[in-house]
Amino acid sequence: RHIPSDLDTLQKQIMRLFEDVLDIDDGKKKPVKEKLQAYLDKEKKEPLYAYQFKPISTVYERTNNGSFAEVLHPTSLSDLVEFSLRECVKREQRMRICSYCGKYFAIPRRNTAEFCNLTVDENGHTCREIGAVKRWAEKKNSDELFKEYRREYKKRFNWIKAGRISPGAFYAWSATAKGKRDECAAGKMSFEEFKQWLGNS
Repeated sequence: RHIPSDLDTLQKQIMRLFEDVLDIDDGKKKPVKEKLQAYLDKEKKEPLYAYQFKPISTVYERTNNGSFAEVLHPTSLSDLVEFSLRECVKREQRMRICSYCGKYFAIPRRNTAEFCNLTVDENGHTCREIGAVKRWAEKKNSDELFKEYRREYKKRFNWIKAGRISPGAFYAWSATAKGKRDECAAGKMSFEEFKQWLGNS
C-alpha cells in the first residue's frame, strides 16, 4: 500500500550492507560482526551511508510442523525489509554477485555457485541455466583456441631445426601470436579470425 519516498536511499544502504558486510568475495577475512560495526561506523563520516535498524514487533508462534519460530505480521513494506535484513545479518547469510545478471543472491554455506536462480528471459530460463551453458561454451572455445595456438607453435618451432626460420623470427612471431590469442580469448576478435591470422602470419 505504501512505498517509502526515500526508496532510492534505502536501496543504496542495503546494497552497501551486502557489499561491506555479507559479500563473500570482498577479500576481507574479518568476522561479520566486525564488518557490520565498521559499516555502521561509516555513518559518522557520511550521513545516510548505513541502514538504520528499527524496532519491529514479532511473536513466538507454533508452526505447522509443531516447532516454534519468531513470526512477523507486517503492516508495511518497511517491516518486511527490516525483518529480512535482520535475518541475513543474524544468520551471517553469505551473498555473491551473479556472474550473469550482476545482482546479489544468497548462497548456502560451502557453495561455489556463480549464478542465481532469477528468471531472465521470456522462456523462463534462469541465470543458472543460461550461465552454465555460456560458461561451457567459453571453456570449449578457450580449449580450442589453446589447441590451435599450440599446434601452430609446435609447427613453427620445428621450422627452426629445419632451417626454414631463424630463432629470432620465431620468437618474434610467438610474442605476436600470444597477443592475438589473448585478444581472441577476450572477445576482441573471433576464433575464425584468429585461425585466419595464424594461417597468414
